[in-house]
Amino acid sequence: MEKGSEIKQFSKEQLSEERRRTAGVVIEKRRQYFDHQEGLFTQTEKIIQETKDSEANLDRVIDEIEVISQQIDERNNNAFRKFLNRFRVPDKKSQALKKSRSEKLTTKENFEQHFQQTQELLEQINIDKNNKAELVEAKQTISDFYKDAFEKWNEYLVEQEKSKVEEVIERYDVLIVHGIHPNFVPVGNSLLNLDVDWQTKLKIALVLEPSLAASTIKEGDSNRNMWARMGSIIRGGKVTKAYPQDLGTVATTIKKRYESGVLMPEKVSGQIEEAITERADGGYNELNIDECQTAGFYFCLDRTENLIKNDLVDLDEIYQTCQELGLPFYVIKNGLLYESLYDPDLKKVEIQREQEIRGQLIGVRVSQEQAMREKLKKELEESYEEYVDSILGKKIMPQEIRKSQFQLDDEQKNIIKQKLFIDPPFRCTFPEAECINSKFSGEGTYVEINALIKKDDFLGQEVDPNFFIKDCGIRFAPDEKVKKIAKIKQIGNKSVEYFIVNDSQFYRRSWSSRDKLFWLHQMDNTNLNNGYINNLNTLTGNEKLNLPLISNENYLKGMGDRIREVVERYQKSVNGNESRQIINFCQARIGNLIYHLYGFGDKAKELGDNETAEAAFEIANQYLPQETYREVVARRLDVEGRFVTTEADFT
Repeated sequence: MEKGSEIKQFSKEQLSEERRRTAGVVIEKRRQYFDHQEGLFTQTEKIIQETKDSEANLDRVIDEIEVISQQIDERNNNAFRKFLNRFRVPDKKSQALKKSRSEKLTTKENFEQHFQQTQELLEQINIDKNNKAELVEAKQTISDFYKDAFEKWNEYLVEQEKSKVEEVIERYDVLIVHGIHPNFVPVGNSLLNLDVDWQTKLKIALVLEPSLAASTIKEGDSNRNMWARMGSIIRGGKVTKAYPQDLGTVATTIKKRYESGVLMPEKVSGQIEEAITERADGGYNELNIDECQTAGFYFCLDRTENLIKNDLVDLDEIYQTCQELGLPFYVIKNGLLYESLYDPDLKKVEIQREQEIRGQLIGVRVSQEQAMREKLKKELEESYEEYVDSILGKKIMPQEIRKSQFQLDDEQKNIIKQKLFIDPPFRCTFPEAECINSKFSGEGTYVEINALIKKDDFLGQEVDPNFFIKDCGIRFAPDEKVKKIAKIKQIGNKSVEYFIVNDSQFYRRSWSSRDKLFWLHQMDNTNLNNGYINNLNTLTGNEKLNLPLISNENYLKGMGDRIREVVERYQKSVNGNESRQIINFCQARIGNLIYHLYGFGDKAKELGDNETAEAAFEIANQYLPQETYREVVARRLDVEGRFVTTEADFT
């Protein structure tokens, strides 16, 4: 890209407000110029027309003067007139003719003077036409803008260089780490679902080079100076924000994060300086880094002192994951980085030794217990330190991380990417995702309305009554008959399952991302009887129809009425120039209701209820052609019913 193009692109991205103001000034100058030109053109046209009219009048006056002069001459040459002149007898007729001629001559002089002035005016207009002062000013404004942009661009290039992760590492001699918590997702700050495992978080960092929050670590630091005691070590990227403590940045897309108006230095280099040098000893700072590149994985060996932090998994689990990915595995102790010499067999020996030491407490008298505990605590600490020393390899300096060339090969990346974007770990809130969720909800509504009424139509499978003990904590009696009648897919590799117990009790089993466990609810149809349908949409929430959903007919009528109401509300909001928020809300409701109806029909057709299916499709087709619905479903769901996304959905 040529320098001029780079500056132009820079001004679009970094000087958008100044660019907008400059464009306004230039447009106004050009408008003034062309308005003035148009005025001159109109004035010229008017003058030319007036001149033409004046020329006609002048010709007429000249003709009249000639006629009058001729009449005067004829009268003077008249013999009778000569006789009267001899006796000085006034000739009133001649006097009148002379007066008229004098007036005509004055008029002629005025016309000639007007012609002269008109000529001068036209010459001035011609000069004005060639006066391009406004255009020159507009051109100068643009020139000044780009001169200023060039200076700022040079400053920007310097800032860009200073904000590179490699430069930060070199300048401050620090490690930059991104904590990966195995058991927690900050729901208000992250795009991730609550139950995403740590391996998936790591793979996102490896293959998508996202915008991440990170912290700096230096010699003498402890686990208190990092967000989590395990995570990725950053080798490359661009720092866009920095703060001496948690900045609370929020991920808006995979590639962008924003912070909520914290006062900080304008230049990123100043922010970085402040974040590193003014960080509290007992806390962590935050660097917002775009296009993160990973050098390896770290595990912090520092003791938490009496704090319980559920931010680690077993070393063996990390070791196995790093082996599978070919990812360098490091350990951090006292702020220093070491190659890991972790050996799963040595870990087993350490565990056995710890158990033996703890086993010595068994049978110890109460009077001796405290002294024994102190002795054993010391032995455990010594044992742990020996174990830590056994896995500390070569010390790795920050400058070595800066020069790291680690990256996954393209084949690995593509395989991981494909898996990431099928039933993705991200919260899917874009319109087509919401609609597909509503389709799934519609399928579930059909099951809930018909499960007990048409239980013989559902091809269920017998399940062991003890099936629910492990994940739901509920036990059925051995002689109870439990049959799974339906499994409804949900976005995010999840599903809702429906069971009938003893041909009379209806249960719904669903996964709770927040609680990270399954819930089993006995369905009493209270919500359906009150007209509620759950469309699983984060924007519009549940819908309450005006009929109890005790039959397919009531559902179809209630949905038809509700869609018609919302469409009318949408049309009123558009015609009434209401806010974009209200219009978007109505659009979302319409889409979700239609997809819910199509999903209801799909499940009916799957179970052989063609009459209900066709009725549902007929209503929905009035607002969204069935072929359009089928196209979206075919594009968004694979053959296994998994939700398919692309990176563009989250950027």
